Amino acid sequence: MASSFSAGRAGIFDFILTRPVSLTQYVESKYWLLSGVTVICFLLSIPYVYFGWKILLIQTAMTLFNLGVNSYVIMNMAMWEPKKIDLGKGTTFNYEGVGAAQWVMGIPILIGPYLFYLPFSWAGYPTLGLLAVGIVGLIGIVLRPYFLKITTQRLESRRYVIAAGFRKD
Repeated sequence: MASSFSAGRAGIFDFILTRPVSLTQYVESKYWLLSGVTVICFLLSIPYVYFGWKILLIQTAMTLFNLGVNSYVIMNMAMWEPKKIDLGKGTTFNYEGVGAAQWVMGIPILIGPYLFYLPFSWAGYPTLGLLAVGIVGLIGIVLRPYFLKITTQRLESRRYVIAAGFRKD
């Protein structure tokens, strides 16, 4: 769970820095990768509608929130203190490359939807709370070019710091 902007090794990130593709294309491809996985997971979870239509509403709202908010949060927070990963080591219980930043990243991802849901739920309108979560996600999707531009600018300014982090022993 190293940096989302890493391919796991300094040489690969250095290759990206030599720009066979622009950083804008790189960031956008990361967004589409996260979006594709999110949509596939949503489609695979549709059979849970067996337990009630509200489950589908929750899944839809959270999918929109993940596409419109959490994708950007993950990409931006992944630029914090990247760690080098030795791909030759075993995968079982290997926390190499995982630092405090990766654990802190989970806090806004888990708490974010509640910030929009709970006020409506406490007022007695939980369905409106789910709608609010979905609308926030839709706004993020509509503003995708703007957020990707900001993420690209951050990556542009931090690219050498990130590359140096992958070279540390």
